[in-house]
Amino acid sequence: MPDPAVGSASGLRGTGHPLLPSALDAADGGLTLTGRVSPRTHGWLADHAIADSVPLPGTAFLELALT
Repeated sequence: MPDPAVGSASGLRGTGHPLLPSALDAADGGLTLTGRVSPRTHGWLADHAIADSVPLPGTAFLELALT
């Protein structure tokens, strides 16, 4: 969740979602969801490492699309 001081200044608000913790309501009625996915913050990603790369699993893309 974003820092409340930053959130109020930038228009970001918390969503409670583990992958998309911040949202920004656009003036035209749109919505932008944002977050950061990293093996440091999301340990389960380490299970999907291939060589020196960690691709985002398909189920995570599905979760993002459904959100």
